[in-house]
Amino acid sequence: MPKCFDSGWNPTYVLAVFGAAMAAAKLLDLDPEQFANAMGIAYAQLAGNRQTNAEGAYAIRLQMGFAVRNGITAAQLARLGITGPHHYLTGPFGLYRLIYTGDELDPEAPLRDLGRTFLGARLGFKAYPCGAVAHPVLDAVLSIREHDGVTTESIETIHVFGTPRLRIMAEPKEAKQNPRTHVEAEFSIPWGVACVLVDGRLSLSHFGRQALSDERYAGLARKVETHMDARQRDVWVELKLKDGRTVKSPPVIAPKGHPDNPQSLDELVEKYRDCVQHGPKPLPKERTERAKDLILRLQDVPDVGEVIRLLA
Repeated sequence: MPKCFDSGWNPTYVLAVFGAAMAAAKLLDLDPEQFANAMGIAYAQLAGNRQTNAEGAYAIRLQMGFAVRNGITAAQLARLGITGPHHYLTGPFGLYRLIYTGDELDPEAPLRDLGRTFLGARLGFKAYPCGAVAHPVLDAVLSIREHDGVTTESIETIHVFGTPRLRIMAEPKEAKQNPRTHVEAEFSIPWGVACVLVDGRLSLSHFGRQALSDERYAGLARKVETHMDARQRDVWVELKLKDGRTVKSPPVIAPKGHPDNPQSLDELVEKYRDCVQHGPKPLPKERTERAKDLILRLQDVPDVGEVIRLLA
């Protein structure tokens, strides 16, 4: 991971504004000059810090929305003739110089294989409703959860081994072992591990008030220890059992949902159903199922607004 993101920048939100601006600019059929202006205006609105993560604040729910809103606004302003900086990447105060301070950069990377390699074809879909850093850990836990003799009562301690990338969801240790809100829980490796050990899955229900007060999860979360080594590439988990045995998982590099380990269509549909069940208000099943059917054949839908109306 780039050094700049250790300083508090969150790449998910820092870079999302550019993706939104590109998509909006294409849909608005902007000419090359307008397109460049849109990207510069997007850079002028760039934001994305980790302070909301650190405090477990609900504002983290808004940050992606802000990034997308800003990207769309950038394209609309460019169409109206507003200019933006064209050297938003390489200028003296551009993205590379200002945010990627201390990193070795390849300025030609954005143009290399342009038109030949399409990274969008390698999109992944998160298998678990929590921070992606924890996903290989949860895969590792699932792989040994049903090992002979492993029960939640038999576990003495849970040891997670991986790279320093785990730090954002493992430290500070006391806070991560004892999350107080659903935001804190969603960015806690100990909490995710505990829930998967108890139930064999991780659902949005594991981050509600009832789950947060459940000692089955809280007690196990306090048994999770994380060990990080910059020389590692993969992640694995060891369960120390009360009878003296140790159960070790296979190493995990590409977690479920990664382009190299994709989810099946059935798994994606199951996750969709979990999401719509936990929306801000209940929706009739016939509407959510109808929306699902439309999404699965989106290329044939004459009016995609119908999907939004069904889920509104």
